[in-house]
Amino acid sequence: MAELVLALAITSLIAAAVTTMLFSTSYGAAAGAETRSLVVAGESILRRLAATIAPAAEVLAAGDDYLVLWMAEKSANGAPNLSELVRIERDPDTDELYCYRAPADLAPEADTTYSLESTDFNAVTAALKGSESFPGALWGTDVTDWTTALNDADPRQATFVGYRVTLTLEGESETFIGGTALMNR
Repeated sequence: MAELVLALAITSLIAAAVTTMLFSTSYGAAAGAETRSLVVAGESILRRLAATIAPAAEVLAAGDDYLVLWMAEKSANGAPNLSELVRIERDPDTDELYCYRAPADLAPEADTTYSLESTDFNAVTAALKGSESFPGALWGTDVTDWTTALNDADPRQATFVGYRVTLTLEGESETFIGGTALMNR
């Protein structure tokens, strides 16, 4: 029964996201250049969020302007390594959205293993962000708001991440809504 309710909730959120995307696309075609730019940027961010969240094994931390994910297990040690962590974060000072992750050529001795029970993944990834071992990629500018909603109060139990992104350019704002199920749960 719970699976059916979850499936219906996911389907509803996907339908809302598709409807929003179609509305935004049609609105963007009829509006000015700023609105078209906002729509293209917003849809690009939604796709990046979906493509990053879907293969995650677990949400390790979530809060205002950030999300920390444990990607599908690579090391088979049962614990997240640095190479398996992703932090998505909006910088409220610059209105930029970044994705931080270890580079593909991370040295094995730098691939720290973290305890699931005792690690504050928000603090760890916040301290590492922008470093050589956890560089960031700029996903978007003019991101004036980014919020997430999980389908469970405990982030580690969440199987679905909903998100809302607001972009503002030259006084025009557009809000984009999406959601993604964690496929490797």
